[in-house]
Amino acid sequence: MSSAAAPTLSLPGDPPGGRRAAWVWGIGVAVYFVAIIFRTSLGVAGLDAADRFDVNASALSTFSILQLLVYAGMQIPVGLMVDRLGTKRVLTIGAVLFTV
Repeated sequence: MSSAAAPTLSLPGDPPGGRRAAWVWGIGVAVYFVAIIFRTSLGVAGLDAADRFDVNASALSTFSILQLLVYAGMQIPVGLMVDRLGTKRVLTIGAVLFTV
């Protein structure tokens, strides 16, 4: 018996980066899913929100448009952050900001 570790075998269905890559990808998908829910939640509660805050549909839709503009405007800065800091770190920072 040798004391060397047995080599790990890669099967055809395994992800390219292994289980860790699949785990990181899964976290990214989960964070994206939460972001989509945050962006669409006002549309689902629009009538209740308009009634509660005593505003018309035009004023309420301003929040959705503003949210979309901020999302679109942040694509380039976040892309630069991913290039500089790495995907894992940016996802972690994003998850912390969502939580806060």
